[in-house]
Amino acid sequence: MSTAWPASYSAAANVCGRILRDLDSVEKVRSRGVQIKVIRYEELVDDVWWQVRDLLDFLERPDLLGEVAREVRAHVLPSERRGFQDGERFYYDTRRKKDFSHDGWRESLPDQKLEEIMSDKTCLEVLDRLGYKEKEVK
Repeated sequence: MSTAWPASYSAAANVCGRILRDLDSVEKVRSRGVQIKVIRYEELVDDVWWQVRDLLDFLERPDLLGEVAREVRAHVLPSERRGFQDGERFYYDTRRKKDFSHDGWRESLPDQKLEEIMSDKTCLEVLDRLGYKEKEVK
């Protein structure tokens, strides 16, 4: 039994279409007065401590900072990682090696896939709505 995803699932138009629907859902809920905080992955990785504090402030729960900080440290500080050996990689794992770079995908993304993304109207809309500039993607 194959565990590979069908190619159509990873097609740029399909992935971007799902993201765009999510963004539309966020805007629809926001239009009803519900506050929703969107955090870009790169911003979280670049300054996890500021993002955690900002999120807790948004949630009006600064009292949780100590507890959340312990959990964050267990995932981002090499000296405190639990159950993670250098060289191990788990696709959905939040624990990262000390040399982790959120931009690593830029080096490993095949040119053909980047061209597919950058030529897709839906993907370009997603990038624009999330505040990415074209030079940030390439």
